[in-house]
Amino acid sequence: MREKSHSGLAILIVEDDYMLGDEPSLELCAQGVEVIGPAAFVDDAAGIITESERIDSAILDPDLSGEKVFPAAELLMERGIPFVFTTGYDDDARAIPAKYAQNTLCEKPVRLAEVRSAIGR
Repeated sequence: MREKSHSGLAILIVEDDYMLGDEPSLELCAQGVEVIGPAAFVDDAAGIITESERIDSAILDPDLSGEKVFPAAELLMERGIPFVFTTGYDDDARAIPAKYAQNTLCEKPVRLAEVRSAIGR
């Protein structure tokens, strides 16, 4: 089966750990994706979401140095933008509110094939 092309997509990455945000960014760029971010803070992510003309999907870390990403997730939902959560901690997974149950939780380190499958692109 041929893998879908993601060339031309604009994907927002919200991640507070530079190394964990940089690796998927580089891989996505190599596939022709326009990477937006990584944004390390909720306010930065919210500003990007509000001001960007186009975001096709997003990858969100639920815990940004103790600050929960859910206000940014809410903005994405309001705009109909699909997203996944990525975490390396069980506590983060348990802290995700039920209203986001339809959004996939991917374990770190992120496997982009899993993210692509989750966002349906």
